[in-house]
Amino acid sequence: MRLKDDERNSQDDESSNNDDDDNDNNNNNSMKCMKNIFGYIPSKSVRRASSSFDSWKTWTKVSATYYAITPKSNTERVNATYFLRASSFWTKIEQWCLDPNISGEHGMEILSSLQNGVTYDQSRFRKIPLGTFKKGKAALEAIFAFSDGQSILGNSARSIFRGILGGYGAYNIITCTTLLDTHTCSKITNIPEQLNDAFVPLAVSMGSNSSQKKFYVQCSTGCILLDAAREIGRHASPQTSSSSTSTTTTSTTTTTTTTTPTDQCCHESALLWFEELANRLTNRQFHVDVIYQKEVAIVQYPSLPSPGYAGGGTIRGKVPITSRAVTRGVEVVASSVLAIEQMQSPFIYSIRIRLLVQGEQGYLPPSERGFDTCQLFSRHWRIRNHDDDSVDRVDGDGVIGMYPLLHEGGYVDHSMEEFGHIVKGDSQKGTFEYRSCCGDVQGSMQGHFTFVPGSLEHPSQGRPFDVLVAPFALERSPLFIF
Repeated sequence: MRLKDDERNSQDDESSNNDDDDNDNNNNNSMKCMKNIFGYIPSKSVRRASSSFDSWKTWTKVSATYYAITPKSNTERVNATYFLRASSFWTKIEQWCLDPNISGEHGMEILSSLQNGVTYDQSRFRKIPLGTFKKGKAALEAIFAFSDGQSILGNSARSIFRGILGGYGAYNIITCTTLLDTHTCSKITNIPEQLNDAFVPLAVSMGSNSSQKKFYVQCSTGCILLDAAREIGRHASPQTSSSSTSTTTTSTTTTTTTTTPTDQCCHESALLWFEELANRLTNRQFHVDVIYQKEVAIVQYPSLPSPGYAGGGTIRGKVPITSRAVTRGVEVVASSVLAIEQMQSPFIYSIRIRLLVQGEQGYLPPSERGFDTCQLFSRHWRIRNHDDDSVDRVDGDGVIGMYPLLHEGGYVDHSMEEFGHIVKGDSQKGTFEYRSCCGDVQGSMQGHFTFVPGSLEHPSQGRPFDVLVAPFALERSPLFIF
């Protein structure tokens, strides 16, 4: 149970005298005191019950406050387990936002956009009578009691890029998904006809592209469904009961082994979705990075699991979600994300290339690798469809018109301009990354880049060499979609 700091003493005083329960005035005062338990930063207000009776008494008051019913006449009860789970993942998100080493200034922007939690009569499903769809709404009640979503301030770039669900960008595709607040939800009236069973808006993508994806919650079941260009009504979170599954979180999805089948959608689906989001932020699978020009956002491209994190998910047990390969000291990390709203090219992949520095796994000194610098010359892709085992081949010069020259600790931009001239750009620190798209396939990508020792203009001694890109998955049916 989580309470605001300055309420602890009042709560403890009340629990020490059971006769207070028979005193209406004291009950009213207690309810006023507890009115603000929702909407405060959860990690700052933890209270442990002193006894089972104290716990029951407190949760009874929580229910009375949430549903605006006096404790004596209260037949509605919040789901305490769901409230504790919601408190846990909101705490993880809060701590992620407050850690400058992980989220930087962007985390504070996201935290400031989160709205205070709401009670039932303030929520997006307030028009649904109490007692209706009780099981389906229980998890949603807990989620929005701690935060009612994000405020959207106009159509400024910062509003677009601070979506807590993250996004991706390549070419003219820029998408970032925001968790909607109740005020914004009330303005959304064009819910698709296919979604006709008491649906309420949850989140929407914003960006430069006209194609959007929208997330709705089905109140009768608690399931999260998609409205996207490719398909309407697709589930964005698992439907199997958490009690009947064994779950292992990976870089882009969750591998779930079902031990007992279930015929009913999981009422915990929304909780699982938010818990997965919190885990991906905490484990740095979703991370803050440049998404477009100099704009930063939470990007959904999976990265390698952080030290101590058990990851390395697979598609059909064959291909890693995120791959890493090192050739002659050149590291390539590759991964993809499903952009379900894109009709022609629903996969956006991220390729990160760098020359390792001393102390890193796979590092070679210049004397062993044979060069101080090297420059990318061409790309060679093999895209395998696991449905029919067919392979598409893509070969060409450079990567999206770029020919990066790598050195330890950074790279120098080189790009192709008119008339086939390669022009030197600025020197950059860190990793060279580019993002591109590929078509609809359930399978994997792999290949290699051809590098020249030295530079294209001044090659050093030694022949061009191939840098491996290890296979990485193109997962058309991830269990979670954000």
